Amino acid sequence: MVATGASITACSGGGGGGGGGPTGTPVGDLRGSYTVTHSLSLAGLTIGECTGALVIASMNGNAFAGTISITDQDRCAGLIGQGTIQGMLGEGDAVTFTVTLPGLEELLAQVGCVILSGGDTFTGTASSTRVRGTRRNQVGCDGNQAEGQWQIVAEKE
Repeated sequence: MVATGASITACSGGGGGGGGGPTGTPVGDLRGSYTVTHSLSLAGLTIGECTGALVIASMNGNAFAGTISITDQDRCAGLIGQGTIQGMLGEGDAVTFTVTLPGLEELLAQVGCVILSGGDTFTGTASSTRVRGTRRNQVGCDGNQAEGQWQIVAEKE
């Protein structure tokens, strides 16, 4: 259900104008520190929420990179760790990104589950104060299959 890789591409929405030129307003510089909520669900049911942090340290054009972590010792002790995030900004408010965090597949294996299909890319939206993305995978647990989702919501501090 959750994977160790994810990717971000953000776009900004905007108004109008005619004439064939760009109509959106760029998201701008995403660099900074964010508070994060990681939400994990299986077959539409939330199975866990963990808090953490995101620091986007660099931007080169529309590409960005940084570190992401899960720090919630009360609810997510088995997932605590730090990894990387890489993504790209696009038009509108769309975003795609990848995340690498250790231990997620191992935790699934401990409860008899495995990721069967789906990629490691998160898709979502971005603004100058928020990055939000969801990764979807088909997960198998004890012979049953369901859609697993990992959602990341990051709010700028």
